[in-house]
Amino acid sequence: MLRNNLTNLSKMGLLWAKLYYAFAKEIVDQLGQEKGGKLLVDCIKKYAKLRGTAIAEYIQKNQLPYDAKSFIDNFDSCFSDLQKEFLELFPDKSLVPCEGTTFCPYLEIWKELEDGKKLALIYCEEFHKAMWEAYHPKLRVRQDKIMARDDEICTFETYMEGDEDNILLIFDQKVSIQ
Repeated sequence: MLRNNLTNLSKMGLLWAKLYYAFAKEIVDQLGQEKGGKLLVDCIKKYAKLRGTAIAEYIQKNQLPYDAKSFIDNFDSCFSDLQKEFLELFPDKSLVPCEGTTFCPYLEIWKELEDGKKLALIYCEEFHKAMWEAYHPKLRVRQDKIMARDDEICTFETYMEGDEDNILLIFDQKVSIQ
């Protein structure tokens, strides 16, 4: 999928999805599922820790509350903007109000590639948990639904360990964008 009329954000989203896929596929193909799969998970967790730690440092530097809400409010991703832009590339997709996300631009790229959905699932299952924990050792995310597992949405219930009754949602689609 190469389009000249994409914004820089969309181009970067496409490139990032392809970069992850190329590295993940090659690691698993070259080293095998057991050894390569472990290395891939280690790489994903390392990337997640870099991002989670950077958010924690920003929160502390700016003297913001070191809690789940600050993590969500200062999340370092432009995922929502990317979703909106990618809708033009995938006219059969839409964003509907829900407590999660119904459209993942990266998954749309990955599922068209050999073993892409399997590699996407590894990313989704490992990245979010590691990033949340890198931000704060007690921050958790529950992902009961993941589209790479063929669920209809991805959910990201965020909470502090020991405070499971106070769940915050991240990536929740409050407004339909069509």
